[in-house]
Amino acid sequence: MSPQDLEAEKAWHERPFYLDNGHWSSRWPFAGRDRHALHEALVHERFHAGLRAALGARRPERTLLAPLGEGADAAALRELCGELHGLDVSPLALERAPAVVFKREAALPRSGYPDAQFDLVVCARFLHHVGGELAPHLAEFRRVLRPGGLLAVLEPGLWHPAAFLLALADPLFGRAAGRVRGERPLHPPALTAALRAAGFEAPLVRALGFGHARFPCPLQRLLAAVDAPMRLFGPTALFAESVAWYARKPEGGA
Repeated sequence: MSPQDLEAEKAWHERPFYLDNGHWSSRWPFAGRDRHALHEALVHERFHAGLRAALGARRPERTLLAPLGEGADAAALRELCGELHGLDVSPLALERAPAVVFKREAALPRSGYPDAQFDLVVCARFLHHVGGELAPHLAEFRRVLRPGGLLAVLEPGLWHPAAFLLALADPLFGRAAGRVRGERPLHPPALTAALRAAGFEAPLVRALGFGHARFPCPLQRLLAAVDAPMRLFGPTALFAESVAWYARKPEGGA
């Protein structure tokens, strides 16, 4: 796999949202704003619920969103955390992000923050952009975390049937789904192993759901209502569309 293309990442923020690009696959019956919004709401609700459970009684004093993007997680995290910081390679994304976040323009894995600055690092839907170079990014997250700090990761899974087929078809359709060239969903056990190798404690891994942003809303709601056994059972959890990892830096970790 090729390394992350930083210029392509910046350009992604300047392109029309996939639902606004005029492509036939971005219109009914293949996609819709209501479908996308419902999917995002369901995934992030479960991601944040898992984060609250992993934090327990702790309230992070300083949290880093890496990358920040346009700050979609900031509002929910503001209720859980104290000071919010965010970095991103895109000046446009930083401009659009909420003013409540202390922002920095930087390209991971070189964040520019001193060691042991944060109690929580949230990395949402980014690691599948880095061309398989997980180790330097996870090492940077561990470095900026304080001992006992928590890393929360949200990623699309590789083996969800719809996501897998769409990823294969995307080049044929002119990258109509809005993906950055080179991005690829992750094999969940590979990220779990990479977290262990980076020096994190055994991560808590949670399948978040089996819906997809292109599924009709009734189907998404039905899957969300009945998917608990599939999310909790290891072999079927591997096929989740979205997966979360919650991993701590050891208390005595440097």
